Amino acid sequence: MENLENKVAVITGAASGIGLGIAIKCANEGMKIVLADIDEINLQRSADQIRKNNSKYNFS
Repeated sequence: MENLENKVAVITGAASGIGLGIAIKCANEGMKIVLADIDEINLQRSADQIRKNNSKYNFS
């Protein structure tokens, strides 16, 4: 598989479901991710979850 570290992914629907799954996988691969969703509360929860599990990466 191609090295994805430091590549950028913009992920819509990242608050849950497939979008969240893609976001988690991308973060685990070392990608820089931008998350978007209309559900702001669950989007924040998802971002917190990803941040917690990928502490070696810087999220903002």
